Amino acid sequence: MKIQLLAILLMLTFLVTGCSQAVTNIEDLDYEDIISNQYSNPKPGIEVEKIQWKKIINDNEVFLLYLNKNKTISVSRIASVNDKWKAFVTTPIGRSDDEIISWQWSLISDPPNEDKPEVAAVIWGYIYSSEVKKILVGSGKEQELFDEAQILDFEDYGIKVYYFLTDDETGFEYNTVVAYDDLGNALFTNRD
Repeated sequence: MKIQLLAILLMLTFLVTGCSQAVTNIEDLDYEDIISNQYSNPKPGIEVEKIQWKKIINDNEVFLLYLNKNKTISVSRIASVNDKWKAFVTTPIGRSDDEIISWQWSLISDPPNEDKPEVAAVIWGYIYSSEVKKILVGSGKEQELFDEAQILDFEDYGIKVYYFLTDDETGFEYNTVVAYDDLGNALFTNRD
């Protein structure tokens, strides 16, 4: 009886220690599992089919782009919130046929529960025109606040997206998106 009890205690100690060590390293996380378990009945736009790209922000945050069951790209930030890994997911908005790019601002953090995350929101969208070579994101009022968005081309799926990460939780600091061709001509802006 004592041997069985000792064996059970050793096994429990191993499981607890092993599990806690496995989730402390952000690179070892099962991102798909965290996203899937976040939602009890996920829609196809949230369900992960394949992680396409990841950027580790720090030991507590990772930013992902993944192909979902709808064959579109979704954005997720996985972060440690109150000592638990939590997924913040945003899915693409609809599109009209005459669009050059789509754009949306999405809060991908939990302001009351997270103390100043490095990534709080993302400005992102699809690029529909092959003429688009650069996208700037910034304040419509102050031109000096513009920064270049990152562009990713998922050629296997014919999908091109851009993203810009910010710690602005309000959506006011970076509220303008401008797409340019290779000659520097503005092809799209979301502001007049």
